[in-house]
Amino acid sequence: MRPYSDIDIGIYLPEDPDILSLGDLVGCLESALGRPVDILLLRGLPERNSQLAFRVANEGILITEQQRHRYTQFKKQAFLYYLDTEYLRRLTRPALRRRVLSGNMGRRNYVRQNCPP
Repeated sequence: MRPYSDIDIGIYLPEDPDILSLGDLVGCLESALGRPVDILLLRGLPERNSQLAFRVANEGILITEQQRHRYTQFKKQAFLYYLDTEYLRRLTRPALRRRVLSGNMGRRNYVRQNCPP
């Protein structure tokens, strides 16, 4: 771990916490660990971001779990959503690469330039 790197912690809660509770949790963890902490809420992550969920499920280190079936379900969903969308990533990757290399990343190419006011 680099000296100034943060610690990413994924947590699975039955409901999303309010922002103040989340801030309290981050503060407590940062005090206890002595470095910045990023919290990733895992509930619903495979549906929102299949690539990130796959990385968490594949590379993350489980520290503790209270309900084994929730951990197993998260990993299953992460892998399934990732594999379901791999075909689309494979299709779009070459076009994205061409766009980045051409210097057109972030520029609109779908809006007419001579639109009336």
